[in-house]
Amino acid sequence: MDVLTAAALSFFEVATWAWLSGRSLSLRPLSQLNLIRLLLHFVIHYVTLKFYNIVVYPRFFSPLRNLPGPRDGVPLLGQFPQILTSKSPNEPFRMWSDIWSRAPFIRFLGVGNQETLLINTPEAHKEVFHTCYDSFKKPDFMFRWVGDITGWGLLFSEGEEHKRQRRLLQGLFTVRNLRRIFPVFSDKAEGFAQNLEDSMDEQGRATIDVASAYLMSRLNVTSVTIMGLELDQLGARDPDWDFVSCYRRIFHPERIAGMLILINAMIPIRRLLPVKAFSEHTRSMAEARGIVTECVRQRIRDVERAAEKGETFQSTIGSGCSDLLTMLVEENQRRRPGSVDQLAEQELVDQTLTFVVGSHATTNSALVWASYILARSSRIQDKLRAEILDAKARKGCETLQWEDIDRLSYLNNFVREILRIYTPTVTSYRESITDLTLCGTFVPKGTLFYFAMNVASCSKAIWGDDAELCVPERWDNLNVEASDPYAFQTFSQGPRICIGKTFAMMNIKTFLVEMVQRFRFVQSPQMEGWGEQAPELQCPTFTYVPKGRLEVVFERI
Repeated sequence: MDVLTAAALSFFEVATWAWLSGRSLSLRPLSQLNLIRLLLHFVIHYVTLKFYNIVVYPRFFSPLRNLPGPRDGVPLLGQFPQILTSKSPNEPFRMWSDIWSRAPFIRFLGVGNQETLLINTPEAHKEVFHTCYDSFKKPDFMFRWVGDITGWGLLFSEGEEHKRQRRLLQGLFTVRNLRRIFPVFSDKAEGFAQNLEDSMDEQGRATIDVASAYLMSRLNVTSVTIMGLELDQLGARDPDWDFVSCYRRIFHPERIAGMLILINAMIPIRRLLPVKAFSEHTRSMAEARGIVTECVRQRIRDVERAAEKGETFQSTIGSGCSDLLTMLVEENQRRRPGSVDQLAEQELVDQTLTFVVGSHATTNSALVWASYILARSSRIQDKLRAEILDAKARKGCETLQWEDIDRLSYLNNFVREILRIYTPTVTSYRESITDLTLCGTFVPKGTLFYFAMNVASCSKAIWGDDAELCVPERWDNLNVEASDPYAFQTFSQGPRICIGKTFAMMNIKTFLVEMVQRFRFVQSPQMEGWGEQAPELQCPTFTYVPKGRLEVVFERI
């Protein structure tokens, strides 16, 4: 916008000068004087506009300048260096929230002194995500950060297109459909537990790095439940660039690579810096999309062939079971070809990738932190185990079904508590597309809003002085503020609430039921060495996960 404004002003001024002096404004190669004037005027206007927008406006004229927030930023970069180099993805935001706990919005500055508002209170969350949700969009840099892999699925679609997609996909996640996937959750959890038991020593103990083991295990469960294929069935053109390798490079990069990827989201520098981190990231996204695209195409062909024979396509994951992609393709084929209600092939790919990324990020992170907390607290795991064994005794069978697990109240409290403290997704942004007033504050068009999921969910002003402690019992007696839906934003709220919430919750619970009833979680020497300190976190990152290894000792019961 500044470039266009500077160019328009320059052309107008030079044209006016030429007219007043009785000359014509010629842009022919020989008219060097006019071209020099245009260039000079352009540079002057552009520099002036940038100086005003970066230095003058945020400090002296912005309607947001008096909002509470940090004032110790770096010139031209604001608080961005502090955010980039923090030890935890949400460390500075949690600190600011503790200082200004009752402020709906907290103002901080990003690259180029761009004003950004941290959404701080449940009231502010409700304004942004419900009351005025259609006055916002995801900013362009978010797509550069993660959109290249997910495409324009539910995560990035806006307005009427988002409403259309949600309407077409809502039926996938009914309890009736999810019950067809539940046996996969159960079988995969049992398989993981059995492999762990087989690896135990003579004392019935095994130490595993849950950060690594769960990443692979959960990614395989995600692949089977969403695409109907085991990870080793996902074909890749190059073995060094299979789906798992690509996924690791995209969502679990090294620290320097992660910083470069984040910087590129804010300032597009990928094409200017031919470094390995960018080339690997770009290729990983392309290869992952290619693998999923071929999977979608093959599923479309399979469903069409079955329909031609008057049959229903049988998924390879088990009799009576199905996967989300198969159900999505079958439903899509029943819609009128070419109608607005039928998803194109590219849309099917985008939605599949969105489901894969969202499901794995949530379940993997939650189970890693659940194992960490259980190893730290014998009280919690004993109470969980008692509830599970009591349910099995009352039912009189070894395997709990969907409805049995759904009735385990303490397990439900524990999972919600883990998701409250260790929100899997680190952050998201919204950008206002019109002038509006939120919580009594005038917000101009183009203002950025920072959504740190665990700022409100770990606020001591809302959850009490023990907000950062895992206390599952708190969910049985929430205070007024904590019972506000917008105080717990792991799955977001409002019209854009996560469509796969029930899917993710049951996936997590099923795994915990199997593990807790068979094993005792014990602190490893690594955890004992940390003392009361929490493990170091990966930062910057898309998801809330520990940096490096997180070892837990499992003992056979």
